[in-house]
Amino acid sequence: MRGTRRNLLTVVTGATMLSITVLQPLDMVKVRMQLGQGSGAHIASNMLKFEGGYAAFYKGLSPALLKVALQNVVQVGSYPILATTAIVANYRKPLSDLQKYYYWTTAGMMSLAFTMPICLAQICMQADATFPTAHRQNYTNVFNALNRVIADEGVLALWRGLGSMSAKYFLLTTGNVSSYSPSFRYLKDSLGCGDITSMIGK
Repeated sequence: MRGTRRNLLTVVTGATMLSITVLQPLDMVKVRMQLGQGSGAHIASNMLKFEGGYAAFYKGLSPALLKVALQNVVQVGSYPILATTAIVANYRKPLSDLQKYYYWTTAGMMSLAFTMPICLAQICMQADATFPTAHRQNYTNVFNALNRVIADEGVLALWRGLGSMSAKYFLLTTGNVSSYSPSFRYLKDSLGCGDITSMIGK
């Protein structure tokens, strides 16, 4: 069981890291748009012309990859501990779907709190080039960004934005969990899709 869980974690984490790498340029443009730098096309053009070409789109990639790897490890690793503790405390009764959702969400919140500093470092690295040259930090990597934040603003600044990130995660998880079963049943029972097709179609 542990081997299967470990293999699944490896596959999911690898696939997620690959998708993040492919989509990193879009995420970079999105962050710049949120900072009011103009349209997507304008931002992309300026990055290519003035920020070193295509490499500029991958600033902040290292913390993004580190973040997803640690989030998956913490969430998948802590969930069995939380669930087992609850089962033992409840006289070995199996968890209900609602309880599973609660402990999975709790594990996810723990992973968010653990990786929030890395998420902050990613944003710092992505936004740095938007400041005037004299005010840029020129972060070299995720650890350099973390050290700069601590030196300038203190350790607690690393968890700035955790509340909004937690709310986002909670809403996304709630939406996914509440829509999965009805969607699966509709695809399988009403449209005649197989199990695999129904899971992918979810």
